[in-house]
Amino acid sequence: MTCRLSRPSSLVMSCLFALFAPLAEASPDTDMARAAQILDRYDRNQDRRLDLAEFDALRRTIFNGIDRDQDGKIRAQDVAQAAQARGQHADGQRLMKRDTNRDGFVDWPEFKAQTQGFTRADRNSDGHLSASELARLIARLPAGLSPASF
Repeated sequence: MTCRLSRPSSLVMSCLFALFAPLAEASPDTDMARAAQILDRYDRNQDRRLDLAEFDALRRTIFNGIDRDQDGKIRAQDVAQAAQARGQHADGQRLMKRDTNRDGFVDWPEFKAQTQGFTRADRNSDGHLSASELARLIARLPAGLSPASF
């Protein structure tokens, strides 16, 4: 399969909505399309892959999308509400495992501290995520955390 990647003419809020709007059915083709959109938005050095810093920018968008009241804290109910708003189900318990100080919420440092997702997704261990590695990661994300959800 050939995936043609192109830069959008502008990155305005409507493009962000389109980037993170849920798609009706997940498939390898839609996952590759999402990966191409993510690269268009987050690949700052335009090498058609994401390094850890670029991936963190994507994760920040996901964090902010879950943190509905923008207080810098994600609670289990925030995950449930974000998932429900998109017709998905998630109770937030998986994410709450990142609450290392047990204060009842996950803040950005706790959310960001878990880099194993990047490491596991980087199948060839080159320190970057290619479009195919991103597509594979997207296909495996739990409800409520998918970049297609925001």
